[in-house]
Amino acid sequence: MKDKSQLKELLLEEVKSLRQQLASLKASELEHRRTVEALRRSEAKYRLLSRRCAFWPSTTRRSNAMGILAMSFSP
Repeated sequence: MKDKSQLKELLLEEVKSLRQQLASLKASELEHRRTVEALRRSEAKYRLLSRRCAFWPSTTRRSNAMGILAMSFSP
């Protein structure tokens, strides 16, 4: 009887731990989604800025291997 009681306590602790881990993962996923969305908005603004600056003859635009646009300005 004591073994069953100990096993039950052990399983309840494990369930509690797993629920905490799940809550943490959900919070991390939400934060990740928000970060990705903020990055998308930022990239869109950056693309718009780069297109508007295209008329500047001293503007150099290039993309790196990941497709990220890099710009340099000369006075």
